[in-house]
Amino acid sequence: MTLMRPSTVSGANLIPAKAGIGLRFQHHQVVLDTRPDVAWMEVHTENYMGGGTPLRYLDAIRRDTPISLHGVGLSLGSAEGIDPAHLERIRKVAERIEPGLMSEHIAWNLVGGTYLADLLPLPMTEEALEVVCRHVDQTQTYLRRAGMPRPISPPCRPKPSAKSIWPDTASRRSLTEASCASTIMVRASVRRYGDYIKRRWRVSVRYRP
Repeated sequence: MTLMRPSTVSGANLIPAKAGIGLRFQHHQVVLDTRPDVAWMEVHTENYMGGGTPLRYLDAIRRDTPISLHGVGLSLGSAEGIDPAHLERIRKVAERIEPGLMSEHIAWNLVGGTYLADLLPLPMTEEALEVVCRHVDQTQTYLRRAGMPRPISPPCRPKPSAKSIWPDTASRRSLTEASCASTIMVRASVRRYGDYIKRRWRVSVRYRP
């Protein structure tokens, strides 16, 4: 969801303004053995929800390297709502790892209690935006972390009868992406991440919080 900074993070865990890398299972032992000169590392939150050896590795690595948790299964855009059990699993991993940042994609992948192995796109409508804003607020309140969703999955083309937020032309799409990002940030009380969203979505206009 999304960029999320914990409300209380020690200086050692903060993500520096430098490039980081993704951490994969096959690199766990190598990282511990060599302590590479890397500013920070990002992992998929869902990969560490089961506990066991992967979580123990990550717990050891994060003592020397700031960690960013990136989730892909919260389904912020789902019309069925957020799965409270999944949200609790995210909370437990975050509590253990104390990440410098957290993020989650704006997408949906949950229907009828079944998780789909994909980041499915949302219709670019005011109704979909309302759902995302509501779920971002719900997530931040539960996790007690202020934050911001990461870029949206490629959008679905809305039906002609739907009131679209994003027009078709590239130049106007940039303006409406900025408007969409601003709406979510204001609703979620995370205006300080406007510059990050502007860079990640390549918005061509200046965002003014």
